[in-house]
Amino acid sequence: LDILQDIHLEFEYYYPNCLHDVLNLIFEQNDSSKLSICLENLLQLILIDERPLLNNRSIQSTIWSLIDHFSRLLNENSINSNLILQICLQLKCYETQPTYEQILQIACSFTDIHMKIIEDSDNNLIDNLILWRDALLNFIHFKNHDFHLFIIITLIDFIIPKLSPFDKLDDANINRQPIDTSNSLLEQNLSINTINSNRALSRSFKRNLVNDRFTKVPFQYIEQYTILMTSIFNELIYNDNTQKPQLLTCLATTLIDNILPDSITDLQFDDDQCKTPNERNLALIKRLDEQPLVWILLEIITTDTNTFQLCLPIIRCLLSALIVQWENFRGEDRAKTYSKQLTLSTNLIILLKKARYLPSPLNEIYELFPFITAYDCFILLLNIWNYLKQNQQLLATKSQQQNIMRDSLYFDPIRFVIQTNIADVGHIVEHFLYLQLQTTVSIT
Repeated sequence: LDILQDIHLEFEYYYPNCLHDVLNLIFEQNDSSKLSICLENLLQLILIDERPLLNNRSIQSTIWSLIDHFSRLLNENSINSNLILQICLQLKCYETQPTYEQILQIACSFTDIHMKIIEDSDNNLIDNLILWRDALLNFIHFKNHDFHLFIIITLIDFIIPKLSPFDKLDDANINRQPIDTSNSLLEQNLSINTINSNRALSRSFKRNLVNDRFTKVPFQYIEQYTILMTSIFNELIYNDNTQKPQLLTCLATTLIDNILPDSITDLQFDDDQCKTPNERNLALIKRLDEQPLVWILLEIITTDTNTFQLCLPIIRCLLSALIVQWENFRGEDRAKTYSKQLTLSTNLIILLKKARYLPSPLNEIYELFPFITAYDCFILLLNIWNYLKQNQQLLATKSQQQNIMRDSLYFDPIRFVIQTNIADVGHIVEHFLYLQLQTTVSIT
């Protein structure tokens, strides 16, 4: 410890491995009082050390050589986590890449400390999350594909944990499996022997990373937290365009695994699904209402039409549940009476519009929702279901957005709803003028 305190002045005169050995010894002893002083000094050193990273005597190279210790301390010593995150924020990309196992360890450590910051939920929650985000973004900018992959999987497994398809509608998050703090995420996952050989993206690897911890973000911080996490996922996906398709596929498969585990994986829009209530679909509505970040992640996935195809089970289940709910409401009630269903229906149509799965004017019907009745919403969403059912084979092709069908059969329900509510939708009817509204219209 004395060496560290004097090293500001006499670092050049020490044996090159001296700092490495001293740090290694202190880290292994795991003495909290010494660790704090050690990390404070190390942070000061890294800020003033101007030697090239490739120089074995630089602070940067020393830290990289001890990256295993830093990853371990990050999730074991929450007292010193801020200091370690500040050190991680200053690190530069090292030419000698960490091993595959070290990359996994670093990713798990970032997720572990993310959990602990939220679990603590103190007055500095947002400040701590911003520091965590900045340190993570620094590592994301190193453009290591494996790191991006692991971070996407581990973060989603925490933010959007698996939901059993048999969960009842009235299940509460507080009744979920208790948080296990006995082991870190890394320690839990490394107990699986197959993980080291499973270097490719696959479902089996993803399941090995499942962790049942889940802590709700305090309500007053949800908006800030959502913005912060959105910036991270955008950076993860778009930081390296060469890996974008693979990362989007990873995001989509992890999301579908967690939101609809053991779901039917075919993409068929069967009539029976939109006629009867389904517990899994109702649980899905509850989850999407509670977790706005899911919509943002789905919106990111819409930038690749082929990848969005993987999310069609979510779209199908959500659409069928909304159709059943709108039909069961009092038909003459205004749709805005049911704010949750109104928001979900609007988000769903906007999502399909961004994914280019609907032609105009079908992709504009969300503008009508606030001004029509519950039964009208049922008519419009059932029309969307019929359209997707009729064109599901076309939607599965790569050129779906160019060849998408514009059958006038699907325009009639929109004409009917507009004319029925013309007094309320008159101010937006210009968006639908090309439907050639007539005096008499049939919905059959």
